[in-house]
Amino acid sequence: MSMKAFSALTILLTLTLSNSCLAQDASFVAYVTYDSVSGNFIISYNRDTLTGRILHTLLIPETKIRPKVNTVASQINSVFQYRYTVINQPGGRQNIYSFDLEVKSPLDSLILPEHWSHGPYEYESFVQTLHDFQSEDIMIGDSLHFSTLTSGLPGFVLMRFGGAGTEDTLDLAFEWEPDESVDLLIDSLASLEAIRHVALTTIGGVNLPSPFMSLFFIDTLLSYTRQSAALGWLGRDRDDDCDDDERPDDGVVRNIENRLQKARRELVRGDSVKARRELLKLVRKVDRLQRRGERVMTSEAYALLKYNTEYLIERLPERRRR
Repeated sequence: MSMKAFSALTILLTLTLSNSCLAQDASFVAYVTYDSVSGNFIISYNRDTLTGRILHTLLIPETKIRPKVNTVASQINSVFQYRYTVINQPGGRQNIYSFDLEVKSPLDSLILPEHWSHGPYEYESFVQTLHDFQSEDIMIGDSLHFSTLTSGLPGFVLMRFGGAGTEDTLDLAFEWEPDESVDLLIDSLASLEAIRHVALTTIGGVNLPSPFMSLFFIDTLLSYTRQSAALGWLGRDRDDDCDDDERPDDGVVRNIENRLQKARRELVRGDSVKARRELLKLVRKVDRLQRRGERVMTSEAYALLKYNTEYLIERLPERRRR
């Protein structure tokens, strides 16, 4: 019996080997069936002409996990520390075995817990943090903490998670050597992102804009606000931390957008001093909202709005030019 292991895939052999010699059906065309109950893929690769029995095995995706990531950013002089908490939530059926973090700004440091290692990374690529196969995975209900240090401002990045390590899994095994068409079929399945990873959006360092243009940067802040709302990082309920020119019933998201739009209009008019005042109001408001808790503003939305707005303020004059 030959054994074929496919990178990062866990396979369950479901058939008991027959005591009789197998006679393959040369006309059989391999096919795949998805089992919606188990979430597995049934690979039917040949038929025994003596018994009529179809030979098959199961491909178990690496996505039977419910990962969650919480990220807290803090500024240390001119650099930012991003502290990540990866949680393998109850309800999944696999341990988290590996994950990738998208890198959009060169890292000064990457601090992983003991027994975890990472591969090489390239700017605007993925830093791949891989289990060293000597330690425990992130078990269901457990969490892992790590951090990065970079000069990159907070922005959106992706994390991709892969699961494995269930008790009843074996390497892919065949009762009979399959032909090349079966290999191609399995390779195609193995390359599907939906089988190999669960992707989540979080925050991380993003390279500083060059050249810096204040109007474009305000548009970036507006985009961050809207995407944060779509991700559930900003509450959509009544805003109980209003300034004098805001209305509670407009809600948190609308009031933040209105403040940014006011600052943008002042910049269009060429009055960067008034724009700066509007942005300072926004920073104070963001600080107040953050103190109300995660249901109103998560740590991710707080970092996006606070540190990027402060970066913009630092580049606007405090007084009118004479």
